[in-house]
Amino acid sequence: MKNILLIFAFVYIFAACKNENYVNITGNLDTEDFSEIVIASIIEEVYDTIYFIKGQDFSHTMLIDEPRWLYLSYGNGRSYVYLQPGNHFNITGVEEGGRRLVFSGKGALENNFIYDFLDLMKQSDEKYDVSNYYRHKESRFLELHKEKHQPLELFMTDVMKNSKQLRFISLMQKNMGAMQYMEKLFYPEYYRQSVKAEPQLSADFYSFVSDININDEDYLAFEQGKALLRMLIERDLDFSEVSSIEEYFSSILSMIDKKVDDPKVSRYLKYNYLNQYIGNAGKKGVEEETAQFLTENAGTVMAERIEELVATWDQLEDGNQAPDFDGLTPEGKKVNLSELQGKYVYIDVWATWCGPCIAEIPSLKTLEMEYHGKDIVFLGVSIDQEKDREKWRKFIVDREIPGLQIMEDKDWSSEIAVQYNIKGIPRYILIDDKGKIVTANAPRPSNPEAKNLFNELGI
Repeated sequence: MKNILLIFAFVYIFAACKNENYVNITGNLDTEDFSEIVIASIIEEVYDTIYFIKGQDFSHTMLIDEPRWLYLSYGNGRSYVYLQPGNHFNITGVEEGGRRLVFSGKGALENNFIYDFLDLMKQSDEKYDVSNYYRHKESRFLELHKEKHQPLELFMTDVMKNSKQLRFISLMQKNMGAMQYMEKLFYPEYYRQSVKAEPQLSADFYSFVSDININDEDYLAFEQGKALLRMLIERDLDFSEVSSIEEYFSSILSMIDKKVDDPKVSRYLKYNYLNQYIGNAGKKGVEEETAQFLTENAGTVMAERIEELVATWDQLEDGNQAPDFDGLTPEGKKVNLSELQGKYVYIDVWATWCGPCIAEIPSLKTLEMEYHGKDIVFLGVSIDQEKDREKWRKFIVDREIPGLQIMEDKDWSSEIAVQYNIKGIPRYILIDDKGKIVTANAPRPSNPEAKNLFNELGI
């Protein structure tokens, strides 16, 4: 009798867990475009993955201890998914060229609403084109803003009538609200760009900002929310007091400490900005902030990712031997970086399709002319694709680009992009006459600091 009671208790507890702390997703997908559906959270660390075989039934159970709004990615599709503990729903098909999954069962209503909401947002953005939407005076912009979001407001009324999931409704409202807030915050700058004049804002234009709670963790659930949090941090930064990229990021991190009390919001924002900065420039200039973040968040996925980024920059520290790479000149001659030892090498990583790179060409010409014949080589390294080699050759001639020019033919997978952790261009690197790194993030030609650096080194 005692054993029977124990078995009954175990079954009861297990069943309760199944109902209260789990979501079961079943389905059968007849597609070869993808064979897995990835479900991820705030920073897109893998939360869970559903694997399936075309035409075969699958069943996947996930531990969910609270309602979650998560990212959903599959093949070329990307959306959100709302998971409520105790829900059981099916994924029964793929529509719209693989963009949309078809849901049925308990929990399907909310997830179909998400797709409909995203479609409405897309239609709204297409109808109210950015180039025209923001170019009006404040009163007309606010009229258009109201018109644009009226269909979404009506849609939310329908959601509230049909869904019984109060948490889902709250998240949908905040998602829509974040988008509306962001457009108002964008307005002054977009107006300046469109009209080439300062907007005449009423005294209460920014009154809506007081309605936004920067410590609301719900904003972390979706892109618009995270972007809104970043805008709220940056809008209070006095750029006139920032003279370098290091100061900019350091000031932002200080602003987060000043304005944000919620630990999850603070952690995400700091991670976001450290990830940006370190990913592009290493931790130089934010060493203290990086160490503090790693200590406070030890063992988290965010800390692990920052540590990985820092590690990729260790080999690029000042004074380390510069990783070698090679490329072909317009004439087809192979050139290695190591062959240029004996002179300083100012490396310009660029591409013919890169607008900011092209904008630096006049300054590059001036700088090269001033140091022509001295102990420095100006080495341009194009990461254009192989199919654009002839375009690259012609571009060099037509624009009269100075210095030694070579091209790697693997785009972002080229040796220099991988070894020097290049995530964006233009990127400038300075190597000394012994083949060691002076700086893996040298000033641009248009920056007076480039000339100052050369002079300090006695070039």
